[in-house]
Amino acid sequence: MTKTGKEIEGDILALLRNSYIVAGRGTASGIGGGVYRDGLRPRDSVAEDMVVIFTTADAEQFQQGVVTVNIYVPDLLNRINGVTAENGARCEEIERLAQDTVDWLKADKSEYLFSLERAIHTTRDHEISQSFIVVPLRFKRFN
Repeated sequence: MTKTGKEIEGDILALLRNSYIVAGRGTASGIGGGVYRDGLRPRDSVAEDMVVIFTTADAEQFQQGVVTVNIYVPDLLNRINGVTAENGARCEEIERLAQDTVDWLKADKSEYLFSLERAIHTTRDHEISQSFIVVPLRFKRFN
């Protein structure tokens, strides 16, 4: 049976909520914020939140597509000049945790097989003084 975008998004949310990238799941350096569907992250959040965004999927017997995961990191404030800058060390650490999580998401954990669509990378959002790690996650679903 083919799954809908929201069903796929929900499955991946559940997997990520139980992964070690979320604080309290086996590593002290995991993110401490929430895990949200696209559009549900609190507007004024300054936590290290994860947002799962359904991007695309086909409707074939062996369903495949892409889900984008964004992980937000507050920028650092330079107290001398009041300018914010990317927290590069923390972004690098979370990029590595994200890669390790993708490697951990093996077929024995779910009905999905995961790989990266492109390299994990960090982008800044100057309007909210936060950076976010982009994880373009390709999936294949065997039903």
